[in-house]
This record gives sequence, C-alpha cells and structure tokens, in this order.
Amino acid sequence: FAPRELLVVHGSDDESVPVFDSRAVADAHGSAALRLIVGAGHHLRHDPRAIAVLLGHALFKAALFMIVGAIDHETGTRDLHRLNGLRSAMPRLFWVALASSASMAALPLTLGFAAKEAAFDGLVGYSGILIVAVAMASVLTVAYTGRFVLGAFGSSDPDVEPATSPHRAPAGLLLAPAALTTVAVILGLGPGLAFELVEPASVSISGIAKAGKLVLWPGLVPAL
Repeated sequence: FAPRELLVVHGSDDESVPVFDSRAVADAHGSAALRLIVGAGHHLRHDPRAIAVLLGHALFKAALFMIVGAIDHETGTRDLHRLNGLRSAMPRLFWVALASSASMAALPLTLGFAAKEAAFDGLVGYSGILIVAVAMASVLTVAYTGRFVLGAFGSSDPDVEPATSPHRAPAGLLLAPAALTTVAVILGLGPGLAFELVEPASVSISGIAKAGKLVLWPGLVPAL
C-alpha cells in the first residue's frame, strides 16, 4: 500500500465494523489519511434492491469475464477489431454470452432488469441530476454491451483479417460461465427468489427489514 496515497473514511457510530479497524488499516499503510464522519453508522448498501444490483452484476460480469477469457484462449486475441463472426465457430459460447449480455444491458425478463428497475424505483424522489446520471450510465452500458456482442459474434466482415482460425471452446471453458448464466436466468425469470436471497443479507447488515421487491415486469411505472 505504501507507495500509493490512501484515504480511509469511516463512520464514528459504525456498530458493524469498529473504528479500530479503520485506524489499523491507516496505521498499516503508514501515511494514509483517516477521516471519521461523526455520527455516521454502517448504512452502506443495506437496501435489498441495492444488494440485488450487486448480485446481478456479480453473476453477469463474472460470466462475461470468463467468456472473454475463453475467446482469448481459442483465438489468441481479445481485440474486437480482429474478432468477428464467432457465432458460427463458437455457437454455445455465443448463447451463453448473449444471455449474460442481456442481463448486463438490463433487458426485460433478466435479473439485471429486475434489479435495475428496483434500484431506479428507490431513486424516485431523489435529485433529478442523480437519476439522469444513472440513466446515462445505463445507456452507455447498453451501448458497450451491444458493441461486444456484435463485434465478437456478429456477421463476418470480409475486410477484417481474423486473428486465427477459431474453433469451439472446450466444455471446461464453458462450464463456469454457463453455470453463472443459468443462475442469472433462473433468478431473472423468478425475481421473487432473488429477493429472498438478498433480503436476509440486507437485514444482517442493517438490522432493519426495508420495503422493496423484485418483479418480472413492474408495468408502466415512473422508474421505467
């Protein structure tokens, strides 16, 4: 840690993580700045809707990182400028990537959609600037998700020289991302089950059962 500057921020009334721990981290660094927020407690991400967003991200991001690793392993590159037309060469990997990408883009009937809709519902009533910023980030997420799927698996471009002759990824490379994607699909089609998983985590952090829910389709609500 020492070569890097470090700022440690902690609430003085945190009942879950003692202030002593933050002091120990700062002391271990050697030159870290410690800032205690007087009166602040342990309230970070204690809303089950926020934890649902984290769960969704953990599932699809982990799967997609491994999918990119499989592409790199089988083609020798991760450069989208040298990848195209992998759908025909890696059909199973394509469908796994498509399902995880749909969740990352928060398309309906996915866990990403249910979690993000619930998160936006929790933001209704807050600063308009904050809502616009989150919405713009969501638009960018859809854009780079589409870039990945179309760039790697879209139609072959005759003007692009492929990095190598791709071949189907072995089952060993598919197993982990397929398992994560399967869990994400199940939770996306049954968001109530996902909420049952994240609510106890929320209560264990804050000690408070907060209102909220995950739904398959919320209807035409302000959060949309």
